[in-house]
Amino acid sequence: MRCSKCTSAITESQKTGLVVKAVAEPRPTHSPYDVSMQPAPSVCLPKHLLLPAAGLGRRMKAIDPTLPKELLPILDKPAIQYAIEEGISAGLTHVIVVINPHKEIIRRYFEDHKFRAILYPKTAPELTEAIKKCSFTFLYQQTPYGEVDAIRLAAPILGDDPFAIVYPDDVYYPFREALSALSSAFLDTELDVIALSQVNFRNAFAVGNTGKVSLTPLAKDLYEITHFHPKGPGSFELRSKTKLRTCGIMISKPHIFDYIDEINPTLADEFTDVILRIHMLQRERFLGYRLPGQLYDVGNPAGYRNCISELSLLLSHSKTALNTGA
Repeated sequence: MRCSKCTSAITESQKTGLVVKAVAEPRPTHSPYDVSMQPAPSVCLPKHLLLPAAGLGRRMKAIDPTLPKELLPILDKPAIQYAIEEGISAGLTHVIVVINPHKEIIRRYFEDHKFRAILYPKTAPELTEAIKKCSFTFLYQQTPYGEVDAIRLAAPILGDDPFAIVYPDDVYYPFREALSALSSAFLDTELDVIALSQVNFRNAFAVGNTGKVSLTPLAKDLYEITHFHPKGPGSFELRSKTKLRTCGIMISKPHIFDYIDEINPTLADEFTDVILRIHMLQRERFLGYRLPGQLYDVGNPAGYRNCISELSLLLSHSKTALNTGA
C-alpha cells in the first residue's frame, strides 16, 4: 500500500456528508516542525507533472466561448503553457494532462505543431523546443465529478512516485520559479507541500474565494497548515490587511490516492481538493510554502484581466530598465 498508516479494515461512517471507507491510526500530535532536525531525505524529487484540465470552465466563456480556459491567451501564450514551463524548469520529465472529451483541442495544441503555430504563432516555436524535454500522457475524465476525481485517474501511471500538481488556472510571476522552490521544501521536509500566495486589498477582487487555511509558522516562508476552510462564492473575502491562501501548485506523495479511495465522490456535488485535504489532515501533515512573487488566479474573468494588465506592465518596465541599463 502507498500509505502505511491505512489499515485493511472496512467500516462505514458518516463524515461531512461523505462515506469514509477505511479507518486509520489517529493523526499524531507534533512539536513545531524544525527542518534542521530532520534526517537525511528518503524521498526523491518528483519527475511527473499532473495538470487537471477537465473542468467545464463556465465562468470563462464570457472571455471567449470558443476556447477552453486553459488555452486562453496570457500575453502571447496560453495559460496551460506556463504550467508546462514550470514543470520543465523544475526538472520534471513526464506531463500528465487530464481533460474531458470536449477538450480534445488541448491535446491537439500539444501534439500538432502546425495547429499550435496557427493559434499562437509567436510562442509556438518556444513550446516546440520545450516539449522535447518531456513526454506526455493524456487522460480523459468522462464525468465531471471534480478535480480530485480527475487526479485519481493518474494513480496507475504514477505508482509509488511523488508528483507535482499545477492547476492551469494559476500563473506565477517570476515565471518558472514556483515549482523549483516547492521541490526544495519537499526534499527537505518529506511532507506534502502546497504553495501559498498573498492576498491583499489590492488584488482580492481578482482572486476566487478559495484556498483559505489556518497556519502555524515553522521557518522562513514555511508554515504548517492546521485547517482547510471550505470555498465560498465570489471573490476572496479579507478580514485583515493581508492573508496567505493556498493555490493550485503543490507536490504530493502517492499516499494521496489511498485517501482519495476512502471517499465516495458520488456523495458530493463536486469532489474538490478541500474535501480531500480536510479528510487527510486527520492523519497527515501539510506544509505551506510562501511564494515570494505574485500568483495570478486566471480561472475567473476578473483575475484573468488583472493578470494580463499587471504582467504587461511588469514586463514593460523590465524591458525599459534593460534598455536604459537601470
